[in-house]
Amino acid sequence: MPAVAALAAFSHHLMVTAMMLPILLRLARTQSLPASRLLMPMSLAASLGTTLSLFSAPAFLLAANLLEQSGAAGLHVFSITPIGAALVALGVVYMLLGRWLVPKRAGVADEGDYLRLDRYYTEIVVDGPWTGRPLADFENRYRDRLQVVEWLRDDAPLAADGAPGDVLRARDVLLVRASPDEIASIGNEPGLALRAVARYGDVALCEAAFARAAHVARVRVINQRLAPVTLEPRAGAASFDAGSGRLTLHASSQNPAGFQKALATVLKMKPADVRVVVGDVGGGFGMKRSASAGLRFSLS
Repeated sequence: MPAVAALAAFSHHLMVTAMMLPILLRLARTQSLPASRLLMPMSLAASLGTTLSLFSAPAFLLAANLLEQSGAAGLHVFSITPIGAALVALGVVYMLLGRWLVPKRAGVADEGDYLRLDRYYTEIVVDGPWTGRPLADFENRYRDRLQVVEWLRDDAPLAADGAPGDVLRARDVLLVRASPDEIASIGNEPGLALRAVARYGDVALCEAAFARAAHVARVRVINQRLAPVTLEPRAGAASFDAGSGRLTLHASSQNPAGFQKALATVLKMKPADVRVVVGDVGGGFGMKRSASAGLRFSLS
């Protein structure tokens, strides 16, 4: 728990939890331990670790900013560390004393399942050594890798297992369900190849596909150039506090941080001395990302 709390003090606690999740699941599986008795203390430690430093939680940064605006002494990075350390120690003691109250739950899925992509459908062409062999041989050979969904011959579906005594022929197509890794490795199997319906830039295949189509629809679309225009003017209201040397700007923006950096550069001020306040301004479709030249000129 102390190690997880230390990590959460310098990063987001959700990221630390996601990083530790597969590690603890693997540890629980190899040591035959209940996963819940490892995951629950870890999640508690990650939450308590956010109290160890100022930038581990947005609320602390907001409180530090409010203190500075009110004229009080601001908070340093480790100003709250003593309180956080006490909370972490209390959490460790709580888990040690109450560990028998934590329910025993074991993960039923492999620790990598949440990272594994789903299985997809694709078509493979049968040739070479598989010609003349029954479909059952193919299914037995790739039972753990592929699932045959449909058998096609000349683009016409056959029965689930073909006719009695029927065997695979050259250029037969099998619709299979497999993982992305297995689909990528099909080309390395002898006598198997992915069926390419069409290739990008192949004009002949494209024209042939249109020629075989029962119906062809043609439409011409003209898309005008997007020119966003907002209801509110591209203006701002600024006030400068000579006592603190800080500038406060109220403006319509999609990128307050970008406004702050641009104005600080133009005005030769520290970014911390420039505050940009943005209200509910609605959408801008990109036109409010940067401070306009007129606004920069008027403030300078």
